[in-house]
Amino acid sequence: MSKIEIVPSLLSVDFSNLAPENRDVEKAVFNGDAEKNTKFLYARVSFEESRMKTRPLIILGSDHAGFRIKKFIKNLLSKENCLIKDVGTDSPDPVDYPEYAERVAVEVKKGKNRKGILTCGTGIGASIAANKIPGIRAALVCNTKDARLSIEHNNANILVLGGRPFNKEMTKRVIGVWFKSEFQGGRHRRRLNEISRLEKKYLKA
Repeated sequence: MSKIEIVPSLLSVDFSNLAPENRDVEKAVFNGDAEKNTKFLYARVSFEESRMKTRPLIILGSDHAGFRIKKFIKNLLSKENCLIKDVGTDSPDPVDYPEYAERVAVEVKKGKNRKGILTCGTGIGASIAANKIPGIRAALVCNTKDARLSIEHNNANILVLGGRPFNKEMTKRVIGVWFKSEFQGGRHRRRLNEISRLEKKYLKA
C-alpha cells in the first residue's frame, strides 16, 4: 500500500462535523501518524461528502460593464472548486442590467443554500434592481468591512460589486470575507423581520 501524503491543510479540518465513531482520528492526525490509521481515510471521505452537500450554489450574473469582473470572479471560484451557475451576460456587448439582476435574484430564491454575486459598472443599478425582488438582500460592497457587515448585520444573499474599475486583490479579499462571515442574529434578525414586513406591506398597496 502506497504511503498517504498528509496535506498540511488537512490538519485544519473541523472534525466536529464527523460522526462520533470517527472523531478519534483527530488524535491520529495531530500525532502525525494518520497515514497508519485507515480510519482517517473513511473520516476524510465522510467529511468531504458532507462538505460537498453543504457548499452553497453561487449564482453569478452581470451586465456588459460587469462582465470582466464577473469573469475574474468565476475563474477565482472555479479554482476553489465552488459550485457555480452563470446566468450571463456572456460577452461585453451592451445589455441592460435589470434583466441580469432579476436572473440572479430569482435563482437565489430557489433554494436556501444559494448565494449570488452580481456585477455592473458601479454596482448601484444592479443592487437597486435585485432588491426589487421580495426576499432578496443585495448588498453593494466596496471593501472587506462592508463585506463582513453585510453578512453579520444584514444576512445579505447577494454580493454586488462594481466592475469599472475593479481591483483584483481587493475583489479576492472581499469575496473571501463575505463567504467566511456569519449572520449574528439577535437585534439584526429583528431588523430583517421589519424589512420583510415592509416588503409585504407595500406589495399589497
